[in-house]
Amino acid sequence: MAPVDPLVAAFRPFAAALLAAVREETAKHAKGDEGPRYYDRRTFPWGERAFERLTGQGKLRSFKAPDGKTILVLRDEAHAFIEAQDGARPRAPRPPQHARDLAAVDVNSLSPAEEHELAMQRHAERNDGSRRRNGPATRRSP
Repeated sequence: MAPVDPLVAAFRPFAAALLAAVREETAKHAKGDEGPRYYDRRTFPWGERAFERLTGQGKLRSFKAPDGKTILVLRDEAHAFIEAQDGARPRAPRPPQHARDLAAVDVNSLSPAEEHELAMQRHAERNDGSRRRNGPATRRSP
């Protein structure tokens, strides 16, 4: 039997620990658990306002990040809080205002000419032709 180099013998425990860590990380990624460990207000599943309200009221335990500005919440605690809510589900996105104001029309029953006319009518309702966008027109200097 060949003699074992003392350097190889010294690195065997380190190699075994490294292999165990790599296997653990690989198992985490295989389970889909590789998300961020913390949520800030922009990444919180319920949105920014809910994050600010819940952390402000103390319903979610939060702390400041090392930068001193960003408020963070542990991801596991946020998910536990969300799951504890009865009937909680994310809000559906709201359609734009002009889509909410329009009457429902079955476009599949329209002819191409009627569909075009309807589209032009809706476009005219949204854009009244004025160039004004954000308030009353101002007087220009000569």
